[in-house]
Amino acid sequence: LRLLLSIDLARPLRERLYASRGELWIEIAVIVVFAALIAAALQRLWFRRMGRMTEALRAIGEGRLDARIGLEGGDELAQLAAAVDRMVSQLQDRQANLQQLSTILARSPVVAMEWENSPGWPMNFVSESIEQWGYDRRVLLSGELDFASLIHPEDKDRIVAEVADYLANGPDEYRQEYRLRIADGSWIWLDDRTWLARDDEGRVTTISGVLLDISQQKQTEDALQASEEALRRINAGLEARVAERTAQLQTLNEELEGFSYSVSHDLKAPLRGIDGYSQILLDDYGSALGDEGRSLLANVRRGVAQMHALIEDLLAYSRMERQVLQSRPVELAGLVDNLLAGRAREIAEAGMEVHNAIPALSVRADRDGLALVVRNLLDNALKFSRNSQPPRVDIGARQEADKVLFWVRDNGVGFDMKYHDRMFEMFQRLHRAEDYAGTGVGLALVRKAMQRMGGRAWAESSPGQGACFFLELRT
Repeated sequence: LRLLLSIDLARPLRERLYASRGELWIEIAVIVVFAALIAAALQRLWFRRMGRMTEALRAIGEGRLDARIGLEGGDELAQLAAAVDRMVSQLQDRQANLQQLSTILARSPVVAMEWENSPGWPMNFVSESIEQWGYDRRVLLSGELDFASLIHPEDKDRIVAEVADYLANGPDEYRQEYRLRIADGSWIWLDDRTWLARDDEGRVTTISGVLLDISQQKQTEDALQASEEALRRINAGLEARVAERTAQLQTLNEELEGFSYSVSHDLKAPLRGIDGYSQILLDDYGSALGDEGRSLLANVRRGVAQMHALIEDLLAYSRMERQVLQSRPVELAGLVDNLLAGRAREIAEAGMEVHNAIPALSVRADRDGLALVVRNLLDNALKFSRNSQPPRVDIGARQEADKVLFWVRDNGVGFDMKYHDRMFEMFQRLHRAEDYAGTGVGLALVRKAMQRMGGRAWAESSPGQGACFFLELRT
């Protein structure tokens, strides 16, 4: 048997298709609604962020540099907003710095200006500090008051000519000094420091200047100049007086030279006569005079010798006062060796020990003057140590910076240091002439010679312990 089944699927398929279409439209509708909701949300968020940026930029444009956009996120809009915020922060810092500088400039004595290099030289900037001169900066900026008209007539032509030369030939930084009339009608001196700005073709575009009132400095300079002029007049007068006194001193020196010759001749001649006649008396009538008579004549002759030595010392002191000393290098060891050689017999007769330990040192001094000084010190050492057992003299020297210290030390009677200064004065003696012969002039001559040679002399001692005399000499 064959069974044939026939099924009609057209209707079910049609119904199924109609059902699927409805579901599809529902899904499409849902997708569209969802997309619309997302688009609306995104649009609202975008425009809100853009509105925030727009408001911040508007505030910044009005000069409120404390405004910030402050968008968060990593999208391009947020990055752009962050860049704008950083730029505004930098501008705010610069504005603060400019405000601080403006405040400092307004309170300082300096006045800053800027001119445009165009006909009439209009001003682009004037600092508020110009009020110290009594002017309103707005009057200068508007051109109502011409700055050039305030320059002193005696300075104006010079200033104009100098500025024209600087504009044409440079340099682009220069200084000028001139007088300016301030609001009360008085004049002040200005130090004007100027800078020129040029374009690529070398033309000057702006002229900037910093002006400082130097009136007090000018007054000080004028007073100093007047003082210098007065000082020059005084110096000229002093030089004339010095020349006059020098001529008088020269005359006095010549008179003193003549007096010294008279003293040497007129006083020594009678002394020579007394000494000669007393010697004749001793030779021809010595036996008739007896011991007492011979003793008296011996005292006379000692007095004559003392007087002769005193005259010689006074003449030496006088020559030291007025003679011209020649400062030149002197080998100290050689000088002392020559002086000791001249005293060799006296040293040998006294049985004296002399220790000369002077190293090779050179000093600047007058050779004759220094020889006179050292000779006097050696003679004193020989004289005041002759009774010591044995008598001893130590001579030495050493370098000290730019000086040489020289000394002569003996083991003689010494002296009390309270008489130190008195000992270097004229005719001052610490011991009796009967015990130690001398004129009282030697150490005064030592001090005078050392003063003339730019050095000094002093001593250290104690009674019975000897003495040490020091000389400080230049090198």
